[in-house]
Amino acid sequence: MLIAGAVFGYFVLFEGFKPDWLRVPVFAVYSSYIKTTVLGMSQTNLADELAMLFILIGLGIFVFSKEKEEIQGYNDLRLKAMFLAVAIDLVLMIFVVLFIFGTGFIQALLLQMFLLPLVYLLVFRILRLMNNPIERKH
Repeated sequence: MLIAGAVFGYFVLFEGFKPDWLRVPVFAVYSSYIKTTVLGMSQTNLADELAMLFILIGLGIFVFSKEKEEIQGYNDLRLKAMFLAVAIDLVLMIFVVLFIFGTGFIQALLLQMFLLPLVYLLVFRILRLMNNPIERKH
């Protein structure tokens, strides 16, 4: 799902791919395009939402999956990785708030949606390699 979402997201974001069959009415808690809608129906193209949904579900599968060979102590590493990922994410978001403005700020917020699980996965892999002498030999 992650790969499909990333490929689809690339085409939506960089190639402007928004097929007409994905333009549908949706229930919106809040929508503000040409007109503002609160708790009502709104017309939208679901291409970007589908791409983000696939990426988030794919990342969630990676984040919450057990390792093929689960070793005692991985849960402690997961907790450390999550703590470090949240800390890194907060530092990056403080940087964004202080130094990025306008539409770049909105784009940074959109990227931040994927950043926490990505940083967590990276930090967990690094911690796993540092704490497992068997894996360091390979």
